[in-house]
Amino acid sequence: TVISNNFVHDYTYRDDHVNAVVGIYLDEGSSELRVKNNLLSGAGATSLALGIGFNNRIENNVFIDNQNSKDVWHGQLQLRAYCGPEYGGKECPAGNSLTRNVVYSSDPEGKIFVVEPQEVASLSNNIFFNPYNSPAVYGSDSLFADPLFEDLSQGFDLQPGSPAFSLGFTEFDILQDTGLAAPRK
Repeated sequence: TVISNNFVHDYTYRDDHVNAVVGIYLDEGSSELRVKNNLLSGAGATSLALGIGFNNRIENNVFIDNQNSKDVWHGQLQLRAYCGPEYGGKECPAGNSLTRNVVYSSDPEGKIFVVEPQEVASLSNNIFFNPYNSPAVYGSDSLFADPLFEDLSQGFDLQPGSPAFSLGFTEFDILQDTGLAAPRK
């Protein structure tokens, strides 16, 4: 199953329903999924939640400002597995990967991750950025650097010199791909 070309944006949550609002939620047991070419901007408590699942590939997505500082439980990426002996012996996840994603937060208190992601997925060739702080974990061959958006107030295009391109990120026109915009001339 492929989850692709979605534009999830501009929704909020009540304080008593914070855990129920996630842009893309791969819940317990979600496996063999490919999540690619999605744009999530201002999409609730967290961009992506990945729990106990197997062989999921999250690649070439853009996650922008989906977590706010009021929320202590989430980050841009919530990678958490309730598994092992302390959780009834549930099998822990394996084979999950996050590759070539752009993760951006402009919140001074915003978090990139909630937990140590190595427990849930391997990370490689991603770009993470928050001008106010840096994540403790980047993954192999990933960067903590400004992805160089053209102008976030006008759209989500990256400047030609964006370091995301050197990591293999491929830009996509989410408004065109989802049919939300008129064809470009």
